[in-house]
Amino acid sequence: MDDEKPVSVAMDTRKGRRCDVRVRTAAGNGNGRCKCTDRGFGQRPRESRQLRHIKPEDYYAQLWRKWTAERGADYSYMQDMYKSLVSQYARHLGHVLPYIGGVRYHEVRQGDTFPAVEYVDKAGMRRAMTWLVAQARSYKSWLCPQKLLMKFDRADEIRTNFENTVVNGLFASTRLQRIDDGHKLNAQRNYSVTNYVDDAFNEVFKPTIQGRSLTDADLKLASEAVALFARASGIQADGTKGIARETGR
Repeated sequence: MDDEKPVSVAMDTRKGRRCDVRVRTAAGNGNGRCKCTDRGFGQRPRESRQLRHIKPEDYYAQLWRKWTAERGADYSYMQDMYKSLVSQYARHLGHVLPYIGGVRYHEVRQGDTFPAVEYVDKAGMRRAMTWLVAQARSYKSWLCPQKLLMKFDRADEIRTNFENTVVNGLFASTRLQRIDDGHKLNAQRNYSVTNYVDDAFNEVFKPTIQGRSLTDADLKLASEAVALFARASGIQADGTKGIARETGR
């Protein structure tokens, strides 16, 4: 992820629109290219209005198997649909990651008073950081039903290591560079690299810092972070297994 290019995190900025960092739809649709909603996988079917109080992830965890089930059939179709669900969730994360070290590009015309380039401020980046880490801790509880995955053919080939995606996204060198650029431009509004890394570290290791009992998800997330830091420092070479992988977590 270190070779990524700056990504515009908001397209409709002519009239001061801003997007909820938790969700951005993958495709544009007319005037609103950024959907400000917390429903990561889109609108629910009309016939399921009674389930609107259920969180989106729980909703899909409960119903996607029902939608794809066919008595007597093998699991190939269900597995294909599961792969699509995982891919959609990966895109969902990918819409929020650009807010870390993000850049907004405005269309500026003569007479406008706002800049052509604006960095995502500290508050926006903090919301994205908190959301991403929360996702890394919780997604396996609904996206990776182990009893079902055991029935799939080569389920191990379906990539669901999103702890790695989040950790690498939070600490990617290119993102840290853009955070530094933003701080130089407006130190009062934007994160410094030091403060950002402190906050990101504290968010990732929050249960450990607070002295709480660690779940498997906490251990896996911390393992990915420790492995990243070890590689960056030269202590651990790229490709070396992390702590959680060695222990089978």
